[in-house]
Amino acid sequence: MKTGNAQTLFNQALEEVIPHLNHFGPINTIIGIPFYNEKDSLLEILQMIEHNPEELPSSNTLLLCCGDPAGAGIIEDIQALNLSTPHFAFVMKPGANGRGASIRALLEIAKHLEGDLIIIAADLRQEQGQGFKVDWIKQMARPIQSEYDLTLVNFKRHQLEDLVGRLFTSPSMEVFYGYRVTDPHSGMYAINHDLVEDLCQ
Repeated sequence: MKTGNAQTLFNQALEEVIPHLNHFGPINTIIGIPFYNEKDSLLEILQMIEHNPEELPSSNTLLLCCGDPAGAGIIEDIQALNLSTPHFAFVMKPGANGRGASIRALLEIAKHLEGDLIIIAADLRQEQGQGFKVDWIKQMARPIQSEYDLTLVNFKRHQLEDLVGRLFTSPSMEVFYGYRVTDPHSGMYAINHDLVEDLCQ
């Protein structure tokens, strides 16, 4: 597909979504969850957040699920949860989709709403007390609410897991940017609004 056409489809998707988001009023923090077809884990994450509102980074936080067209059926499942936490879910248009497009859409929406953005991976699970915990969200938000622009999450992984990140991405980032990021593919980031605006230029 031509790049120009993909850009047009991307812009159309945002133009359709943003009017719905303006109804939420002022938003300080967007918790964005890009998804593909991770139905069970995504619904579990949303329910955990719903049951722990004290862990939200601000009183006016918006849960925003942005998915691939392959996960369109999950939208109805999210609506069926009847969440009291402000939330909205949508899918990108075919031809302007994929995880990269979803994250870019979350960034553009955070820029429009003038809020900080916290990105959470949709495939996180909690099993036997291990795995995703809702208080991670507040821990991720705390640095960007003070003097920092970006928070990166670092998971404890098996030494043979994510070899591309360990042997290629992490060393490359250190060479080009002078920072050692031990888990560059964690899929979880917190970005303050100033950096969101810079990334969207």
